[in-house]
Amino acid sequence: MPKAIDRYKLALDKNRTLGRKANIASNLGHLGVAYHGSNLKVAIEYYKEASEIDEELGKITPKWLLSPGIANNYSNLGNALCADGKPKEAIKYYTKALDINMKLCNTNKGRASSYGNLGIAHHNLGLKYHQKENFIEAMQSYDKAINNYK
Repeated sequence: MPKAIDRYKLALDKNRTLGRKANIASNLGHLGVAYHGSNLKVAIEYYKEASEIDEELGKITPKWLLSPGIANNYSNLGNALCADGKPKEAIKYYTKALDINMKLCNTNKGRASSYGNLGIAHHNLGLKYHQKENFIEAMQSYDKAINNYK
């Protein structure tokens, strides 16, 4: 993994020099994934920075936020926050991923993967509600996950 991290950092530096914000956000998300198993705090910082750039780009071009990659970044951030013991904050990002995936399911862009991601987002949200002992919300999320695959 160190080689991948070095390459992502090299790409990140180049994209920052060129001012390519979309590529910067993508590089940051990939770095988050690369660090996810070894250093959650660093992974969370990369995911958050990627999310901030995506949201900034979304203000300029609202359709920008309708991307499976951005939804995956939110899900990854939620997973990292859960693993770091912050389920309440994770729910915020799982919900954002869920919103994007629901919108994508109503378009042709990324339709098949969006249904899968939508089910995963509902399931992840259910897990977090369950951990917080909010069992009604957990059951509703689990039901939505199951119904997504019918």
